[in-house]
Amino acid sequence: MRPTYYKPSGRTPLLIVPAFLGSLVLAIMGAFAYAWVNAPMHWSLSIITVWMFAGWLACVAKIACRLAKVRNPELMKEIGRAIGLIGWSAQWIFWIVLVSRPGVSDMPAGPMLVTLANLVSESGTIVEGFMEALDAGEWYEDPDAALLRSIGWILEPVILAMGASGAGRKQAGKPFCEASNRWARTARLRCRLAAEQVMRAPARLLADPEKLLAAMSSKLGRYRYASVTLYRMHKGLFVSIDLVDTMEDGRRHFRLKRNRVKYLSISRKAAHGFLQLERQRIGKDASKCKQHVSERLLTWIEDAIE
Repeated sequence: MRPTYYKPSGRTPLLIVPAFLGSLVLAIMGAFAYAWVNAPMHWSLSIITVWMFAGWLACVAKIACRLAKVRNPELMKEIGRAIGLIGWSAQWIFWIVLVSRPGVSDMPAGPMLVTLANLVSESGTIVEGFMEALDAGEWYEDPDAALLRSIGWILEPVILAMGASGAGRKQAGKPFCEASNRWARTARLRCRLAAEQVMRAPARLLADPEKLLAAMSSKLGRYRYASVTLYRMHKGLFVSIDLVDTMEDGRRHFRLKRNRVKYLSISRKAAHGFLQLERQRIGKDASKCKQHVSERLLTWIEDAIE
């Protein structure tokens, strides 16, 4: 039997219009904070803040997709890219104003908006402001600082656009219940790998989800475990499985996460078999806390397949 996976419907509700406009407001707010922090032009600080700003834009794209209930990954990829590039453009304008016009950051909101409007509306003002910002910083007198700043400016739009577009595309591709018109409810279970065949022979297990779930155990391994995410919809369940390897380097711990199964459809037979197997394991566990968590999860699965 060939495995069945979830496929998004490709629908795009009209709610995407207000959601997109709201996301632009949030992106511009983040752009101002990003420009304000980077106004002193410390390149070492920029390396950290650019990733923070990219994470902010990615969250904005994800929230816009989730609120608008967009199930078109390719469209959300382009919308996310637009959010990232608009955020990048806005932070440039804010940065030029803050560096080339001393005291702007201390102005009230009204005069500051007038200054920004004049900078954007007048031809050549942005270029003049950029040159003034360079003269104010004098960072280009240091060749190393100039090289690092230039590389950062080149990579900056790529990082911001890719982060937002990837987050939007990923959210739009997640399971969505068309019958109830809402995103699938999720539950995550960390399981010990009971067999290496989960890694070595995924194709054979994917063809039989019942055997795939039977290879899992509710006990957690120390260095290797499977992060199992169940997606509950109006009819049936879907499962995603990530293999997580934990590595230690002195006092630091690193986790390497690899996806092996993504949005695989689970039949009622496989779900019932998983329920029976887990109930047997729960009785052998002396921890009341773990029993309570497992029972809640199994009740959650039972409700989904009834």
